Amino acid sequence: MAIQTVIMAGGEGVRLRPLTQSCPKPLAPMCGEEVMGYALKLLRRHGIDQAHATLWYRPQDVVRAFGTGRHGVELSYSIEDTPLGTAGSVRKAVQKKETTLVLSGDGLTGCDLTQALHFHRARGAMATIVLTKVEIPLQYGVVVVYQSGRIRRFIEKPDWSRVIGSLVNTGIYLLEPEALALIPPDRPYDFGRELFPQMLEMGLPLYGYVSQEYWCDVGDPAAFLRAQGDLLMGCTGFAPSDYGQRALRDGFISCDSYVSPQARIAPDAVIENSCILPGVLVESGARIKGSILCAGARVGRGAVLTEGSVLGAGAQAGDFSNCEGGRIFAGVHTSAGEVIRGVIMQGD
Repeated sequence: MAIQTVIMAGGEGVRLRPLTQSCPKPLAPMCGEEVMGYALKLLRRHGIDQAHATLWYRPQDVVRAFGTGRHGVELSYSIEDTPLGTAGSVRKAVQKKETTLVLSGDGLTGCDLTQALHFHRARGAMATIVLTKVEIPLQYGVVVVYQSGRIRRFIEKPDWSRVIGSLVNTGIYLLEPEALALIPPDRPYDFGRELFPQMLEMGLPLYGYVSQEYWCDVGDPAAFLRAQGDLLMGCTGFAPSDYGQRALRDGFISCDSYVSPQARIAPDAVIENSCILPGVLVESGARIKGSILCAGARVGRGAVLTEGSVLGAGAQAGDFSNCEGGRIFAGVHTSAGEVIRGVIMQGD
């Protein structure tokens, strides 16, 4: 592909905390690889060997993790002192007046970028938004298109009475220099809220390409675990970088769970649809479902963690405690037998 590529990698990942308590969202660990690493694999699959990453939150963490590149993609960086918004950050990063591919560094997708570019050029588009179909579009911006693919209107996070389509914005864009020139250089500016509605109002050639491939916005713990499970089950078009531990002596690890080889798991534990990172200790009789355990966390004897539970780095769920979708931040220790709900950011 003879285009320039920008990866938006400045996300803070607030909704994923405490998983992202000590790292930016693109570095969220998924099956032995940072989420952004799978974006680089996708680029290389389509012949792209150079990309420019936009950074804002903890930029040096991303630079240390990826250095000059990975998976055959050479990386350079554009660091913002203050957030410039999605469109503003891309305008700052672009280096040439040519077609620009914009990709999110905190999502998981197998989008056919080659086909998307062909669609974009065949229609003479000034901007193309890659779209995907979802069953429940309420938490997304819905995009309505004509049969030709030209965008007709946007509906931002509709309720069911306003849902007239199921196509949503994936955060993957193809942009011509004329579209980027519309972005003001002196203030934050957003693609979805500002640039694309402005282009629609001006009657400029704005199109939507419907991707048939896998896509998941890794925005919260439930979405993170869904994407992880899909990756392990072979639904994403990528092989995971690491499958993790797959069996216990008398317990159970479901096939959609990732258990780091550097975690210590009691042989009678039960782990379902969960993410267990390096250094975690899960003791005898523990039951873990739909949960994320960050590096060095401990789950005591007989403890139960139910869906939505997240233990930050070094956090501990006490013996026979019950974490009912609670989030325990890094280093916090809960008591034996305690029932944990909501967010616990510090100990007693």
